[in-house]
Amino acid sequence: MNFTRNTGKKLLTALILTQGLFLPISSAAASEYNQPIQQESVSTQQREYLNNAVYFNQAEEPYRSYPYGEGEFGTIINTGCGPTVMAMAASTLLDKNISPIEMADLSAKTGNIMPGNNGTLWQFFFDAADQYGLKATATNSRDEVVKALKEGKLVVNSVNSSMGGYWTQYGHFILLTDEVDGQIAVNDPAYRSKSNLYSEEMVFGPSKQMWIIEK
Repeated sequence: MNFTRNTGKKLLTALILTQGLFLPISSAAASEYNQPIQQESVSTQQREYLNNAVYFNQAEEPYRSYPYGEGEFGTIINTGCGPTVMAMAASTLLDKNISPIEMADLSAKTGNIMPGNNGTLWQFFFDAADQYGLKATATNSRDEVVKALKEGKLVVNSVNSSMGGYWTQYGHFILLTDEVDGQIAVNDPAYRSKSNLYSEEMVFGPSKQMWIIEK
């Protein structure tokens, strides 16, 4: 089966990314990571798709314990939502497997891991796009982002702790994958349960910076 961006156009989901900081979770919350893939997801050629985009979960192996940062806390599950989101974007647009581990290594090589286990520098999205022959454009315009999504582009969104801390307690990156009837589809690298359709206010209200990613 050859899965493309136009296959399963109505698949809906959301993706979280922080600046790289993933909060410690309780054992109860951790069990959510081990739930079966949702019915909306499609798995093909060893790639999982949610909301019309490749999906990776930073809390699952082999990514979860891979080093990203400093010391015991410096792992993809805790600080690697940035490379996980960019891996989703690049894999989708290029129709190939580019894992969070590959992106984490690139972030380290290009000096884009923030000190103190604080996640990923914003410069990473430009550097990663250049590395893979993609284009990254920074914007804070909702209209530009909605237009880009309708054109089949993807958008990385850096969000803050507003909206009652729904997305994050500190900082997070989420991947916007589509626009469907006035709502925005988001893929969350930490929680499949938050990969879904959201109102524009829920997505853009907490936004600090966005990057349109395209071929």
